[in-house]
Amino acid sequence: MLELIKSYTSLPNLHPAVIHYPVAFLTMAVLIDISSVIFGRVAWLDRTAVWLI
Repeated sequence: MLELIKSYTSLPNLHPAVIHYPVAFLTMAVLIDISSVIFGRVAWLDRTAVWLI
């Protein structure tokens, strides 16, 4: 049964997609948001942080 379920999914190992990507995106969003405050509210930095969140 488990093999049948794995054959229908395009991501056989969902752990990176569910755990690692959100952690990386949130970390980068915080770092970009902090750099946006330091560099004086540059518009593209604000938009990038919002898209990562």
